[in-house]
Amino acid sequence: MIVLSKRKAEKIEKWMKVMETVHEGDVVSGLVTRKIKGGLLVDIGVNVFLPASQVDIRRPPDIGDYIGRRSSAWCSRSTRPGATSSSRGGS
Repeated sequence: MIVLSKRKAEKIEKWMKVMETVHEGDVVSGLVTRKIKGGLLVDIGVNVFLPASQVDIRRPPDIGDYIGRRSSAWCSRSTRPGATSSSRGGS
């Protein structure tokens, strides 16, 4: 018996689209969706991790204030699902 997951297939398809268009060093823009341990999740078509230390030049007292805001960041790693981004200048 083969078990198929529509949700997982859609997630992989979205990730492949992002991998085709976004490369390491590119600037991406997305909506901050959640605060998680160590940083934020930003939706750029798929959820990517934005470390708390990279949210701003100085670490804000409460990164939860960024939830619901649009954020631009540069992609520092894009080799697998769960890419990492940084909004502290890279260019």
